[in-house]
Amino acid sequence: KARALVDEGYRAVLVDLRGHGASTGKLLSYGLRESLDLSRVIDEMEERDLLAGPLGVYGISYGATTAIHLAAIDSRVQAVVAVAPFSDMRSEVSHYIRTIGLPGIGPFLSEASIQEAVDAAGELGGYEPDEADAALAIGQTSTPILLVHGKADFIIPDQHSRRLNAAAPQTTELIELPAAGHLAVWIDARKRVERAAIDWFGRHLTTGD
Repeated sequence: KARALVDEGYRAVLVDLRGHGASTGKLLSYGLRESLDLSRVIDEMEERDLLAGPLGVYGISYGATTAIHLAAIDSRVQAVVAVAPFSDMRSEVSHYIRTIGLPGIGPFLSEASIQEAVDAAGELGGYEPDEADAALAIGQTSTPILLVHGKADFIIPDQHSRRLNAAAPQTTELIELPAAGHLAVWIDARKRVERAAIDWFGRHLTTGD
């Protein structure tokens, strides 16, 4: 997607979130601290005179949720494309554990035990799990946000994007892709997500020049 955006005339900056790729850190906060990290990246871009024109953010899955949290705290973000985001940490962690996270064990865990583990993770990571809720964050920004989700996504069910869309109907638009799963929207072999992202940024970022 970065190459496609560059071909459209945008400057693309790819970032490894904490605990991923070449970035440091081992503990994640499901978009809370990560959004602060990205805000600092924008600060650095400004200092280096790399931020020219309106700023858009594109994220997939975990990155999509982080992009929504970023828009809620940084007004410099003027458009977001969020592909297959989760709306809140608690329900997605529970779903993931029960389906693919702990094969053979997850379905037998009680919801109370899962949420106790979530609370413990928050204490360990120094964040409040209840604040890792993109459905709350999305209502705190006027940034236009495009939500794209596969209707056959069993890793992050499309109900998450529907919840986000319902939380901010005036500033969001939802595209649901029939028969597309989590990896299908990521790979985007038919370039449906790519075309939607280019159109969204073209509508909300271009200045006519």
